Amino acid sequence: MNTIECPRCLGKKHVDKADIERLNRQDEWLPGPCAYCEEKGFVDSNKPDEIPIDKVDLAHEVGLEELISALYERIIKMVIDGKTDHDILSELEKDGIPKELGEKILEKAKTEINKVKGKAHREVAGQYFLKGIGFLALGALVTGVTYSMASGGGTYVVTTGLFAVGGIYVIIGFFKFLSNL
Repeated sequence: MNTIECPRCLGKKHVDKADIERLNRQDEWLPGPCAYCEEKGFVDSNKPDEIPIDKVDLAHEVGLEELISALYERIIKMVIDGKTDHDILSELEKDGIPKELGEKILEKAKTEINKVKGKAHREVAGQYFLKGIGFLALGALVTGVTYSMASGGGTYVVTTGLFAVGGIYVIIGFFKFLSNL
């Protein structure tokens, strides 16, 4: 199968304000996922000959809730990709999204991302803490067993390495947890 760049979205996988104006569908379409290429960015090379690129019934029928949800996901992806607030809002304005709406959704997305990051950091802190406790317990066990075996006057092993590593892990876990409260 020979493929070409989608003539509706121009390979972007979503239709923006410029595409809608180019196709003269301002009163019928909103920016969103490209239904013509099914969000792939390319189509079979014969498709434009068979189905016009501005065919209305190939547009996604989306409600306001779905549109805002898709916009929210798109903004989250842009934030994760490291785009600045200014760049994100500029891109949204180019797509015809009002600045105020973009700012509100951006703020909500950043708040949600920070919650997820905080949770992930706390989980990592907990893992460090538990590993530390494990090293300390193993050190105590080995030291205790060898001490009890040497109770009649022999030598025993004090596992200072396990105690040191365990203590360091506990401290790292504690500070990682405190830094994300």
